[in-house]
Amino acid sequence: MRRRLMWIVPVLALTLGAPGSAAAQTAPNGWNMAGAPAHSNFSQAEAMFAWDRTAQAYVDVTEQRGDIGSDAPDCPGYWAYFPAVTAVTLPAPSHSGDTHTCTLSAGWNLVGNPFSLVARLPEGLTAYYWSPPAQAYEVIDRIPVGGAAWVYETAPTTITITAL
Repeated sequence: MRRRLMWIVPVLALTLGAPGSAAAQTAPNGWNMAGAPAHSNFSQAEAMFAWDRTAQAYVDVTEQRGDIGSDAPDCPGYWAYFPAVTAVTLPAPSHSGDTHTCTLSAGWNLVGNPFSLVARLPEGLTAYYWSPPAQAYEVIDRIPVGGAAWVYETAPTTITITAL
């Protein structure tokens, strides 16, 4: 009988300090969908790409990775490549119940979580998250801390996401 060895990789782990202090999110090695509050530090990522929802194309933002994330109305998401399991510093923690309205374009939108907490998506919205451990997309109703999700819309619209 052959034994299988299973590796369990932490997808996301959040460490919160005292109120007003920074939080750290752990990203597994490889490509990760990323999103975060404004002024998050992804400087340990070897490469970062944003999705230009108007052009429906990737944009290299590797040079800006030391100060990434946003509270912008388009809720930008990113692809970040980490060569090893990495702690990413997020600004002061969000509060449960905080909301953020995201403006989406027709077509694919890479929606980043602008909170330092899990973000709940509107009911009925279909979103896709890349799971590094599974090496596959998963349909989700919540964007993990430090994560992002693909959302397809047939026309411009807005959605409101909520910090849990």
